[in-house]
Amino acid sequence: NPAKTSMIIVLLLVILNGLINRFPALISVYNLSYWQNQFSKSQLVIGDKAPYFFSDEDIYSIVGIKYLLGDLPTNLHPEVPPLGKILVGSSIFIFKNISIISLLFAICSLLLVYLLGRYSNLPKNWSILALIIISLDKQFWYLSTSAMLDIFLLVFLLLAFLSAYRGLKNPSWFLLSSLFLGFMASTKLYFTSLVAVAVCTLAILSTGSFKKFIQFIFSLIFYPVGFMLPYINSFLEGISLLDFLRFQRWLTHWWAGNSKVPFGGILPMIFLITISVG
Repeated sequence: NPAKTSMIIVLLLVILNGLINRFPALISVYNLSYWQNQFSKSQLVIGDKAPYFFSDEDIYSIVGIKYLLGDLPTNLHPEVPPLGKILVGSSIFIFKNISIISLLFAICSLLLVYLLGRYSNLPKNWSILALIIISLDKQFWYLSTSAMLDIFLLVFLLLAFLSAYRGLKNPSWFLLSSLFLGFMASTKLYFTSLVAVAVCTLAILSTGSFKKFIQFIFSLIFYPVGFMLPYINSFLEGISLLDFLRFQRWLTHWWAGNSKVPFGGILPMIFLITISVG
């Protein structure tokens, strides 16, 4: 098929261009001793009076390393769940670079998008076109070669959707889908993963099979497994399940306003801003 061959060539050229543009990030060596020293002078240690303010990438990198060295995710930078930061820290330990693990996940995301297209009975050319469009996005390549967490979230989302789709034929796949949904919740705040749970549930309901729906609901017992697994150090240090639930309540309040504001306290501010802009 000449059209398919041409699209594959275009896709490879677009990917090669993205890699070339981000090549400096892929060969940059992470100076662990330097960042350890800077961390002691950052806002995470000193607060607002810190002489050095870390960016999100700086935070995720050094905090991920500290988790691997034994720091507890419920104590250090607790406002962002730990799994993505642990993956970045692992990249530094294995590759001496913050970007390699993100690039591997990015490649995985492209493969998963293609597989979802094929499982959805899209023509091959449409599936390849979707990959070309994604690969043309500069933001995609930035996230694929940085210490940001979004690419990990994307891969877990795609794995959850793909596993849920496979579960319609083999219900054991529902267990993996729920596990990946839990990993989503432990990468960024759990609200996004709950939306994904709702999407999977509605999609399975739309098939008209109540049996499959019940099987998926029962598989959600693996959701908290994926959610809590990256917090294993905190549990080993003695945090109880009740303490963990209280921690999540605090975290929810923090994102809704701050740790002392009731849940939803930010909503009036959003309403006022919307009215003023309108």
